[in-house]
Amino acid sequence: MTKAEIISQWSAALDSGSFLTAKHDAASLSITFKKFRTVLSPEASSSLLSFIKSGSYAIRHYEDNNYPAGAGIFEIVPSGQTPFTVAGSGVQSGSLTPSGSYDRLVVVDGPQQGPHVYAEDSSRITGSANIGRWVFKSEL
Repeated sequence: MTKAEIISQWSAALDSGSFLTAKHDAASLSITFKKFRTVLSPEASSSLLSFIKSGSYAIRHYEDNNYPAGAGIFEIVPSGQTPFTVAGSGVQSGSLTPSGSYDRLVVVDGPQQGPHVYAEDSSRITGSANIGRWVFKSEL
């Protein structure tokens, strides 16, 4: 799949409203979840449509060994300045309060949800790759 095809797929999910799910939307912080989650920062959320469609980033594609039949993990690596300084924050299980800061956007393409975005820390991405959970496939 080319970068243009991926951006087209993500743009369709953005247009349909499925790209940013309630679980990862800071506007849904009034809802608790049973497991840890990340939420996009308000800056990242409000600029998501224009940022994704701009293509001003590289995409690192990883295979997730926990889900080998899946489409994989797509790390969005900004090239230059982004419209947001923090991609998102973590929210502990049962909490309504985000904490910490995450510097990357990651897209997964699940069989039920389709492509959707969440915030991640680049050091956790590196850690997942170092232990062999995520296997680097290509950079687009």
